[in-house]
Parts: sequence; C-alpha cells; structure tokens
Amino acid sequence: MAAALLSLLALAPGLNAQTTPANGSAKTQAFYVSPLGNDSNAGTKKKPFKSISRARNAVRLVNKAMTSDIHVYLDGGDYPVTDPLTFTPEDSGMNGYKVCYQAYENKVPVINGANKVTGWKKHKGQIYEAKLERSSKLRTLIVNDKRAYMANKTVTARGEWGSYKITAGQADWARKSGSKPDGVEYSASEVPPLANASDVEIMRNTTWNSNIVCVREVMTEGEKQILKLQQPYGAIALDQGYGAGFKATGTHTIYNAFEFLDEPGEFYFNKSTGTLYYYSNGENMATAKVLAPHAGRLISIQGASRTQRVANISFKGITFANTEAVLPMVENSSGKATVQAATWCTAFDDSEWHKNQYRAYDTAPCAIEVSSAESIQFEDCTLKHIGNDGIGFINDVNNSQIIGNFCVDMGGSAFQVGHPQHLYEGDGGPNEKYSPAVEGVCRNILIKNNVLFDLTTLFYGHAGITAYFVDSLKMDHNHIQGTQYSGISLGWGWYNFDEISKPGNPTTTCKNNSFNNNRVYDCMKMLHDGGAFYTLGSQPNSEASGNYVKASTTHFQGVYHPDEGTAWYTGKNLVFEIVPSQENFELNDWKRKHDNHYTQIYSTSKNQQTGAPNCTITDLHVIPDANWPQEALDIIKNAGPEPQYDALLKQLPGVVFEPKYRYTVPPLTN
Repeated sequence: MAAALLSLLALAPGLNAQTTPANGSAKTQAFYVSPLGNDSNAGTKKKPFKSISRARNAVRLVNKAMTSDIHVYLDGGDYPVTDPLTFTPEDSGMNGYKVCYQAYENKVPVINGANKVTGWKKHKGQIYEAKLERSSKLRTLIVNDKRAYMANKTVTARGEWGSYKITAGQADWARKSGSKPDGVEYSASEVPPLANASDVEIMRNTTWNSNIVCVREVMTEGEKQILKLQQPYGAIALDQGYGAGFKATGTHTIYNAFEFLDEPGEFYFNKSTGTLYYYSNGENMATAKVLAPHAGRLISIQGASRTQRVANISFKGITFANTEAVLPMVENSSGKATVQAATWCTAFDDSEWHKNQYRAYDTAPCAIEVSSAESIQFEDCTLKHIGNDGIGFINDVNNSQIIGNFCVDMGGSAFQVGHPQHLYEGDGGPNEKYSPAVEGVCRNILIKNNVLFDLTTLFYGHAGITAYFVDSLKMDHNHIQGTQYSGISLGWGWYNFDEISKPGNPTTTCKNNSFNNNRVYDCMKMLHDGGAFYTLGSQPNSEASGNYVKASTTHFQGVYHPDEGTAWYTGKNLVFEIVPSQENFELNDWKRKHDNHYTQIYSTSKNQQTGAPNCTITDLHVIPDANWPQEALDIIKNAGPEPQYDALLKQLPGVVFEPKYRYTVPPLTN
C-alpha cells in the first residue's frame, strides 16, 4: 500500500486534474491512468484510472463539448492487453481538437500483449520447462528482451502425397473447382515421427516470397514420412501464381516440433499438456524474464465509413510490445500464402491474381490497425517484439502521421499503408472487401524520422515499409535496417491496370508519393528480385531523392528496382554503397516501365539495366572504394533521421556518430 501511494504521489504537481462538470462539458482537459490506479477512481492525478479503456470511456462523456485538447496521461508500467483496445468515431477529438494519449513526463507506459512465464525447471541438458496456461499454439517467445524461435529443422521435400479436391461454391473461400496435393513426402531418415502434428508448420521460400502451411497429421509409410496438410489452406498455398506458391519439393524448414528442439534460443509449447520448453542460450532461467505473447493486435482504430471516421487522436511516448505472430485462418486451417509482399490469400481463387483484382487477398494483421480514420498520429513511440506487422493504415486513412518512432524486432513490415484491392475507389463488386461507402485510398500520410531495425524476422517476403495504392505518401528521413527482402515496397497493380491493359479505365489511385532523404542499410539479406526501393505501377508526380543505401548483399535486382509498370518517378542526389557487381537500377524494357529519370548518383558499382522507354540515368559517378567526394558526403549526412532524433539512433547497437558520415551502423547479423 505504501509503495502504491508513493507512486501516485510521485506524479508531478504541475498539471491540473480532470474534473467533469455536472452538465457534461469538459472544463478541464486531463485524465490520468496508472497500473496502480483503480477504474472506480475519478481519473485525476491523485486518483488515476487503472486501464486505458476506462479513460477512453471517460473521454466519451466530455469530447462532444471540447474547447481544447484532451490529454490522457499514462504513468509508467505495464498495461496488459487481452483484446485490442478499440477506438470508434465516438472516441474522436471534436470541434477541431485532439484526444492525446501520452506518456506522463518521462515515464514508460507499455501496452503489453504478453504474459510472464515463471517456475522454470530443468528438463534435460540445457532444455528447461515451465507450465503455461494456454490452449492454442505458441509461435512467439521473448527471453530477456530477445526473440526466441520455434524449434525447427531444414530438410529436403520428396514430393506430393494424396489429393484434396475442391468444388466451387462449397464454401465462401471456394471460388473455383480444383485439386491439389494433400500432403508432402519426406525421407524418414530426415523427419522422425512427430508427436503433435497439429502444432507443426512448414515454410518454403521462393525467389521473392515465403509461404507457410500447417500440418494436421503425420503418417509413416515405409521409408517415407508423410505430413498431411491442414485444408483448405494447404491447397490455397499450393495454388499461388507466378511460381510464388508453396511446393512439395525443394528445401523446407519444418517448425514447431519438440523432436527438433536441439539449438540454443529455440522453444516448443505442448498445448495438450500446457508445457513450454526452452533450450537455454546461457540464461539463468531462475531470473530470466520470459514473455509469451497472447494478443495479436493491441490497438484497433476503426471508423464506420468515409463519412463516419475516427478522427483527431494521437499516441505519444508509448511502448507497444510483445504480440503473437498470428497465422490467418480459412475454415479450421492456418497458413500464410501469397504471391508477393505483406498480403495473405483468403480464398481458393484464380491463380492469375490480376484477373480478379486481388479480391482473394488481404493485408497481413497489424499490431496497430487503423481504417476509416483521419488525423491519427503516432509520435515518439516504441514498437518492439511485434509478431506480424507494426502500424497499419489500411483503408481510408487521411492526413495522418507516423513520426519519430523506434521499431525493433518486427515479424513483418514495420508499417503498412493502403490495400491491394484499392485499384479503384468505391467500385464494389463480387468479393470486394470494402463496400463503396467504406472503401477509400489512404491519402496524405507522413512517415518521417523513424528508426526501423531488425525487420521481417518471421515473414521474410515483407518489406521494411509496405504500401499499395496510396496518394501522397511521404516517407522522409527514416532509417531502415535489416530486412530479408526489400527495404521499401511502394505501389501495386504491375502493368496490368495501365492505360494499355485497361483502355478508358486505368487505375489512377497511386500518385504523388515520395521517398526522400532516407538511409537503407542491410536489406535483401535472404530473398532475391527486390531492392532497397522497390516500386510497381504508374505513380504520377512521384520522387525518390537524397537516399543513402549501404548493403553487402548480392541479392539486389537494382538498388532501385522499378518493376513492372513503374512510371513517372524522378530522383537525384543518391549514394549507393553496394557490392560492385550489383546493379544500381533495373530500368530495362520489361512490362511497360516508362518515364523514370534519375540523376546525380554516386555508387561503388557501374552496373545497371537500361532500355525502358523515356527513362534516363545521368551523371553517374562510380567510386569503387567508397572514398566519397564532399557532394556525396553531404547527401549521406542529410539522409536518415534529422539530428533532433539522435536519441533514437543511439538505441541501435554499434552506432557511431562521426563528422564524416554523421552516423554509421555496422551490419545486422542474426
């Protein structure tokens, strides 16, 4: 009791408490929340609420009469989340004012999606065990602030097994008829019998993508081990077009089996016995802080339509942490399959995905998801140990900002903007996710001065930032480091919806975008056919200038990779510190790229692909030893977060501030 009282008294006296007049108007504009508070309290500085949802409900009673901003101050400590904290139009700032959810002074409030795991005891060797009350698969574990990984083994697949048939119309997801393999064969010498089949997952990487299928049964046939797939998602994963789908051949990594728990930093959870196993990486398990995430989403900001948006809400200085890596479900089967990017397929549909305007595809889940909203800000926040993607501005988000945030250890992209079905706005049609009244392109989004580090740790085919059809997306002065695929992916639709493919009805929703003054380090670490800056489709009046790229990978297909249909980009003042054999640009005559112009480039490589109509690369200075002239050094110094955000950069391991480059960071290894 004494500790709780001291914590409450420690709140600084300089701010007035919230008082609500009897008439319901907001005379003073502050509420207070503390993990040591009580939701029966008045929400004042001396008697704070306990939960953020209670403060949100209090805001609803006064926001219609706002005469100034309302501040909800969060004391330091954990705010556990089981279900997402939701915000709807009734939670908006009104009368031109904002509702601001923010850290109190220098405190660190943590919206936390995980439970602590305690009571560890030795199981065998370096493997420890503990009880965990949970009935579902566990895909994420955080040990002493570091991600652990599901126990796994990489093996060679030996081919298809069985057949799974689908009849069009048998369910909402069955949009065509067909037949796909029902399982995968492996050598019994590589894959032993696996005790808990429904826990097991299989990942297979393609050139620019990775797919995950789940297992329902394991069966031994002589010298073969058969892993039968969960259906229908197994069939959906096998049916992706362009060679991007799952295949029953090649190199597979089998995850989440106790039988493969053989390396430090791996874990396995037996949901039938409620036992969690962890192969210690030298930690003292008696004192280790072990977190098992249970929440896939922490915040949901969801309006009703383009005329009923959530508006004028900001989040500042808050840490969002420890979410589960959720696999999408179709019927009772799980998996993660797509042709490209941070999308996932929701139906057994035409494998020529352009044909149906991507209506079998949705965006990956996000820890913070925003749709039908306006004037939403995330500023000076931290996102860490996120299972899927971080912040998603998905549908009809306008005039909103993501500024000065630190993102570390993201399972997928740090940020997503837009939706792959936004070819046209308000068109409707069969299987369209959004009705005409709800569908809206994201417009006037600013992503600036963020530090994004150690990204795509689980979902390799995502980019550091992924955007689809967007209008006036500005990505300026960000630091993006450590991706398995592209640093940035911007645009959608390829050339399949341009004025030639769709005469009289081309897509026009993607335009006025910029990617300026950013640093991209250490991207394209695993997959191929991408770049530091990857674009798709026509994007009139767009620019990519002032960027510095440094990477030792040999997987680039152009540091700038304008892929199919890319048009109307300009860029200047670029520095590329890359392996000399790598290409600076992929501006070949492939699938109607046109009207892209780049100039004043400094690079360690002379290579590039050219030939696209009305595209130019001029004033290329090749400096193989990276002994940059002052003009290039000035570009490097200006790239990345602005100096007032140096505190974010100092959180990066090994960062060095020096006059020559302003700051440098060593390559990320994991």
